[in-house]
Amino acid sequence: MTPRQQQIIGAMNGRQASQVNDNALAAAIRSTLVEIGTDTGHPLSTSALPGIVAAVQKAAAKTICFEAEIPIALQMGAAGELEHEATTLNQTNAAKWVVAYSCCGDRRAAQNWISVNAARDRARTDAVASTELREAFEREGLRRAWTEFVEAETWEFRPGYAAVIYDRIGKEAIRAILTADQVVASRADARAALRRDDPKRYRTMADEEMETRPVYKMYWKAQLCRAYFEELRKRSLDVDWKKS
Repeated sequence: MTPRQQQIIGAMNGRQASQVNDNALAAAIRSTLVEIGTDTGHPLSTSALPGIVAAVQKAAAKTICFEAEIPIALQMGAAGELEHEATTLNQTNAAKWVVAYSCCGDRRAAQNWISVNAARDRARTDAVASTELREAFEREGLRRAWTEFVEAETWEFRPGYAAVIYDRIGKEAIRAILTADQVVASRADARAALRRDDPKRYRTMADEEMETRPVYKMYWKAQLCRAYFEELRKRSLDVDWKKS
């Protein structure tokens, strides 16, 4: 990242030049033009200055540049940093500098940097949010699922969600409550649920083959979770096995 690109990045915020309806942009353009004229040894006359300012504003309004970028565009034009553009400060060239700047390589590099870093920031934010959600689920998910089950007569054991609840409870805890017959019945229930949800793929598939599929294992966990919850309710136990 060059110093110029860093300068552009810093200017890419606030108002767009096309949206400015006060004298702030005109004042910034005027100040920059006077500075350029002085630095290059060709001071602008008071009569020429208003026309150049107006031409620059008109050109800026046709771009998607931010207000703070326009002085940078003039500086780059006068310094010969804009490809194929003359460096003499006059009304025509100053307007061209703004247009050329709006699509120059340095500005594209600055835009790309902002986009990449914005994506990284979003990814970091999403990762933090995901971690927080996972930790919240580990703390509260089992209790919330149990409460929903108790309060709803026909609570839906969505396969993916219920399988996660199964993992949260743990195989040992579930098998300690369920009988061997209930475990066998949960296998049949899992096959039936999978065939119902995806008949095209699993309706005619043999039981043995189906049970080798990862999706079946998810469905089986869900059915074990259902059987576990139902058995707890049947025994008047809470999800932590305390009497309700």
